[in-house]
Amino acid sequence: MSNIGVGLACFIRKQGKVLTGIRIKEGILSIPGGHLEFGESFEQGGLREIKEECGESMVVRYRRFKKPDGALWVSNNYMPNWNKHYITAWVVFDWVSGEPVNAEPHKCKGWEWKSIDEIVASMPQDLVQAYWSGAEIEVEQYQWMPLDMLYLMKQHVFGNG
Repeated sequence: MSNIGVGLACFIRKQGKVLTGIRIKEGILSIPGGHLEFGESFEQGGLREIKEECGESMVVRYRRFKKPDGALWVSNNYMPNWNKHYITAWVVFDWVSGEPVNAEPHKCKGWEWKSIDEIVASMPQDLVQAYWSGAEIEVEQYQWMPLDMLYLMKQHVFGNG
């Protein structure tokens, strides 16, 4: 891939937890999301991706949210080992009702609700320590969501940071 893609990462909140799943192709813990399509808003793209990946039975509500400084939640994800480069918008949804189904079993092993602390605890702790010490870490080493986004979400979206 020689182009930069625009990705969506959809944090779906339910009772202090976020919906997570293991991506089969990459073998990484992830959240629902995908590519923003031409002409879509973040809300439209997120709702489409959630329905594609989690089925029609789960109802969510988009939560307009920005960082305390007013900026959008965006990350620059360059992954040379996977030949991918995305600018990813991190969008937040509140769970309303229903449960997710694994609507794309060829892409995801299934969905599970986890707290951000559970997600970080399941990560290789040497990477967590290296990240917080300021060491340079390649994205492929994470095999998870970026730590800075997890901690920002914990503090400002879940309000328990």
